[in-house]
Amino acid sequence: MIRPTRRAKKGALEGALLFWLAVWLGPGDPAAAAPAADTPTGTAVRVARALDGDTLVLDDGRHVRLIGINAPELGKKGAPDEPLAQEAHAALVALIPRDKQVFLVPGKEPHDHYGRVLAHVFLADGDALQEVLLQGGYGFLVVIPPNLQYLARYRRAEASARGRALGVWRHPYYAPVASNRLGKAQTGFRRVRGRIAKTWSSRNYFYFALSPKMAIMVPRKNWGHFSGRPERLLDTEVVVRGWLTVYRDMLRMRVGHPAMLEQVKTGNTF
Repeated sequence: MIRPTRRAKKGALEGALLFWLAVWLGPGDPAAAAPAADTPTGTAVRVARALDGDTLVLDDGRHVRLIGINAPELGKKGAPDEPLAQEAHAALVALIPRDKQVFLVPGKEPHDHYGRVLAHVFLADGDALQEVLLQGGYGFLVVIPPNLQYLARYRRAEASARGRALGVWRHPYYAPVASNRLGKAQTGFRRVRGRIAKTWSSRNYFYFALSPKMAIMVPRKNWGHFSGRPERLLDTEVVVRGWLTVYRDMLRMRVGHPAMLEQVKTGNTF
């Protein structure tokens, strides 16, 4: 018969102690063992190229617009690039080399009116492309219901860049424009500053006039994301972000979430 050595006896004793300790303590802290609540479980896809700072082309030909960020525009049809557009594009290219696998989480609204896929796009380490770009100041947070799944992560990312005055938060081109200085040619994505002087409503929208030239329009179906009655915004100085369009000789900006509208005095959103 082979007798156990002193080292074997010690190992067996340690193993038994660990076993009973595990039984006594239970399975441990579930929060520590479980993945984060917003850890993505997306579909693996491969990227062919980055078109600009917020749009990808997959190897199957689909165009993917990144939810939650608007990067400076590359010039088209002879128009110049917006400041930092090349830098934003380069940052996305660096994150997504050709044929690199990423994970696609489509939005609740899965396509835009151009037919592009609207999605959150994650790297293998769990970082969202949107987060990394926002943290670097390569674009602005945009929030368009119902695609709100990772809003808290994106807001933290933008706040980090804003606090450090990175990228778009440093460049004077992206400073808010006074609403009374806007012209009809200044369409596209803008940050606009003004005081809400008037409010009215239609069957589908609440309107907030920042000047005789420009009004914010909030869809009634999205008002539940805001707090209080529309009238409480009267005489409030705000900075609003979004896409300016022209309708009946007036500039309008559609806003569907309070993250796109902040109070100048406090810095809080509505």
